[in-house]
Amino acid sequence: MLVHRFVFVGLASVVLGLGALAGFARAEDSLWQTDFEAAKTKAKAEKKLLLVDFTGSDWCGWCKKLVAEVFSKDAFKTEAPKKFVLVELDYPTPAKKKKQSAELQKQNEELLKRYRVGGYPSILVMDAEGNVIAKTGYQDGGPEKYVKHLDEFIKVYGDVVKMKQDAEKVQGLDRVKALDKVVDVYATKLNNPDGDAVVAVGKQIVALDPDNKSGLKIKYQLIVLNAEFNDLMDQEKFAEARGIADKLLTLPGATTEQKQGGCMPLCESFFSHGDFVGLVRCIKKGIEAGPETKEAKQFKSLVARFQPMAEAQEAIVKLKVELKDAKGLDRAKILDKLVDAQSKLSGGRRGDDTAQEIEKWSREIITLDADNKAALKSKHEVSLLLREAGKMLQEEKTAEGQAVIDKALALPGITGEQIQQGQLLAAMSYLNSNDMEKGLDHLKKALKAAPTSQQATFINRLIKMAEEKLKAEKAEKAEKAEKAEKAEKAEKK
Repeated sequence: MLVHRFVFVGLASVVLGLGALAGFARAEDSLWQTDFEAAKTKAKAEKKLLLVDFTGSDWCGWCKKLVAEVFSKDAFKTEAPKKFVLVELDYPTPAKKKKQSAELQKQNEELLKRYRVGGYPSILVMDAEGNVIAKTGYQDGGPEKYVKHLDEFIKVYGDVVKMKQDAEKVQGLDRVKALDKVVDVYATKLNNPDGDAVVAVGKQIVALDPDNKSGLKIKYQLIVLNAEFNDLMDQEKFAEARGIADKLLTLPGATTEQKQGGCMPLCESFFSHGDFVGLVRCIKKGIEAGPETKEAKQFKSLVARFQPMAEAQEAIVKLKVELKDAKGLDRAKILDKLVDAQSKLSGGRRGDDTAQEIEKWSREIITLDADNKAALKSKHEVSLLLREAGKMLQEEKTAEGQAVIDKALALPGITGEQIQQGQLLAAMSYLNSNDMEKGLDHLKKALKAAPTSQQATFINRLIKMAEEKLKAEKAEKAEKAEKAEKAEKAEKK
């Protein structure tokens, strides 16, 4: 079982042979290593494999369950280290401030990126060079069953090594078929259908069978292209990655099922990297591959959702070019468009860097339009106040946050959508503190302020939920009152 979560990227420099850096557990200090390079060195010296646990130790329920049921048990602690060097790569909740050195965090973030881990717990079996052999996660049944599960990977990997050696002894299409069987074992028995070893085999097959006499060339072209795409995305070479995605989704000889089946992982990658232009382009290519399929219908709904973000992303690039030579009110107007485009792109879910950039632009706009000639000063004063209120409410400074919202809503020239934003912010604060009546009141005011806005559907859903909860609370209260009244009458009798 995997738990998915947004993840980080980075790189660590690890000094070998001198003990671990601060924050790394040294090999002799713990059953589970945290210094990846030191663990690899240990695995080479002891002729063992690596068992690497990507975990969220303080937030991931399945990770905690795996530790409690397997990793903490003597049966595992006794048997697993005989064949594996154990490595823990932990991604705790930042707010809980688990002690990790900067070096350890950088190492873990880079390894998360390198091995493209998107869920927890991810358990990777690797050779001593760090090449992935097999993938697994939580398994029920206790430590003995888990050790047996890992032992099976070791046995199968031994078979794979022999199969590769046997494949080298034959030529042409016979080698192609032998290598295809190797990939089948990786996919079905090692849960590793797209690792580096499979990509390497794929390249061999494409080279060995340029005329597709085996009927396998397309299958492996797709695997190789997908690997190239992922490498480019990891390097944030988005334009080049889009080109590879186009190739993959229009590959001659590939079936509609193959093209559309490969579309969703590409789209997920574009989304996770924030490339909405690439995302929409990818979805449209998927539709073109087979416009009448069930998948195409799903893709069309995604285009409707993400097209505005793609357009905003393209607009931001153009606006930043225009901004370079702009001055005065002209510059203020371009900055205003930038704020709107960036807000639309992020859909209200901004990271700290983006929020700071928008705030910087808003402050510059207020300075440039000091007399409010373009009506931009008032607009951005409201926005800054609402952002300030949002921060206060996040810090649970409810009274202070509500006061700032009231101040923002009292400013002249405020638009319906800004009123809606303020009322929604207030509503969410009350709903989070379980004050359904006040929350519902502000939700209704938010909807009335801009009934046709992009947020209107969301607000309507919140209103319905709040009304249902309020109704249930009143019914529960009435039931308690009725029981109390009956009890009181019974007592008098």
